[in-house]
Amino acid sequence: GYRLTTALELSAGLRYSYEHKDAEVDIISPSGNNFFGTPTQVSGKASFQNISPEIGLSYQVNPQALAYGRISRGFKSGGISQFVDSGGTVNEYDPETSWNYEIGAKTSWLQDRLHLNAALFYVDWKDQQARVNVDPLIPTLRAIRNAAAASSYGFEIDGAAQISKGLTLRAGYGFLKAEYDDFVDGATDYSGNDQPFAPNHSASVGLNWNKQLENGLTLFADTGYNYRSSYALDASGAYRQDPTHIVNTELGFKSGHWQFSIWAKNLLDEVYLKGYFQNGGNHFGVPAETRTFGISFKTEW
Repeated sequence: GYRLTTALELSAGLRYSYEHKDAEVDIISPSGNNFFGTPTQVSGKASFQNISPEIGLSYQVNPQALAYGRISRGFKSGGISQFVDSGGTVNEYDPETSWNYEIGAKTSWLQDRLHLNAALFYVDWKDQQARVNVDPLIPTLRAIRNAAAASSYGFEIDGAAQISKGLTLRAGYGFLKAEYDDFVDGATDYSGNDQPFAPNHSASVGLNWNKQLENGLTLFADTGYNYRSSYALDASGAYRQDPTHIVNTELGFKSGHWQFSIWAKNLLDEVYLKGYFQNGGNHFGVPAETRTFGISFKTEW
C-alpha cells in the first residue's frame, strides 16, 4: 500500500499459484444396481499455475466515510473429478479465471451507532467450471465442464444499527444476475442459462443482544432470518429451487476466551434442496438439512 495523499491510498498485490493433482477414480456398486455407473477405475495427473494481480484505490472522504474501488483477477485450479467421461476416460477440467471489478463505500452515522455499506460489482469469468449431465439417459456420463464465458453483476447493501445498549439490528439486501454467456457442451447449449445457486434477490435481517452479568459472564442471543429467491440447481436449469426462508438462532454465555451456546438452524423446518441431478431419465434431489438443534463449546488461545 502507498498513501498518495493523507486521504487517498493506492494498494496492489500479486499472487502466484502452482498446483499438482494426482487422482485415482473408482466407481463401485456393491449392490449391483450400477446407480453411479458401470464399475471402473481410472486415474490421471494434472498441473496448473497462475499469476493473479490486484490493484485498488481507497479515499477517506471524512472520518465517517470511506470510498473504494478494486480490480482483481481470481483463479480456481482445474482438476480431476470423481466422474468418468465418455469412452471410460478420467474427467479432467481446466482452471477457471475471473476479472473482478468492485466499487463501494463504507460509512458510519449518529456517532458510530449506525453503519451503512454499499457495493457494486461485475465479474467476468473465463472457463468457469460447471457440473453437467452429459447424457441424462446414461448414468455414468456426468462430468465437470468449462463454460467458455460467464458473467455476473449486481449490488449489495448492508447495515447495522445499535438500537440500545447491548441490542444491535442488522439487515442487508443483494441483487445478482449471473448467467453463462457462452457454454456449449457437445450438442447441449447452456448459453443464456442462469448459473446454479445464484438467486436474483437475497435479503437478511437479524438481532444480536448482549448483557454483561456481575460474575464476568456475558449473556448473548442472536437470531437471523435469511431469504433467497428462486435459483437453478444445475447448468441446465431443469429444476429451480423455490424461494427459501431460513431462520437460525443461538443463546449462550461467553467469558474471556470461551463460549458456550445452544442453537437451532433452520428453525422453521424449511424443506429445500442443496443438490440435484438426473439419472436414467429420472430426476433426483439432494435435501438440505431440516431443523437442527445443537450445543457448542468454543475456546480460543
